[in-house]
Amino acid sequence: MLRILILIMSFIVTHANAALLYTDFSDLEEGFHGATLNDNGIIFSDVKEVAGERYPTHWAIDEIDPSALPGEGTVPGIKQLTFGGYSSGVTSGSGSSFGSANIDFEAENAHSATVNIYDTGNTVFWAWSNILTLEALFNDSVVASSFISFDDNQGLQRVQSLSVSGVNFDSLRLVASGAEVQQSVFISIDSVSIETGTLTVPEPNSIVLFSVLALVAFRRKFINS
Repeated sequence: MLRILILIMSFIVTHANAALLYTDFSDLEEGFHGATLNDNGIIFSDVKEVAGERYPTHWAIDEIDPSALPGEGTVPGIKQLTFGGYSSGVTSGSGSSFGSANIDFEAENAHSATVNIYDTGNTVFWAWSNILTLEALFNDSVVASSFISFDDNQGLQRVQSLSVSGVNFDSLRLVASGAEVQQSVFISIDSVSIETGTLTVPEPNSIVLFSVLALVAFRRKFINS
């Protein structure tokens, strides 16, 4: 019976041409990397230091020493994706002013994504009420989102995660918002994972058919036991 139920669940939700894209930027050299950065099939573009149309900037990789950080929670990676600048050499990492950016991928669709953000502890001091949102878009319309806040941070470094799943999307957008300091936050990007492939659900009639088959199999097993 358990095997049949597992078969039904795998039939109801399937992922066509699924693949996992992941980057923690560990293969990139410290320094500037231009207006568009492609690492392991994940494409970062259109980054701005504050929200809106102003202040476009460039991507940069900053190398940090996680063991030197007094923060709580998950330890960040050695390489961080920052915006507009970096500190030469291995440092504790201070992050950069961030407003918005696009995240695309080398696939037609995806159904799950996680963006890990290195919260440097600086946002709470000058933009404590602002939030950071990860938007999943399909045909330029938002189909899912998640957000993190910074007002509970006590000035310590930590990693926070933004995740979207359960829907098909063709691009991602990371955007800061709020009333403080031109809607910006002070962060860097620690890592990104995207599960590509199309999430499909069969026709209702097919689901009913499989449910009936499961009930019949259960009935037979009950009678024969």
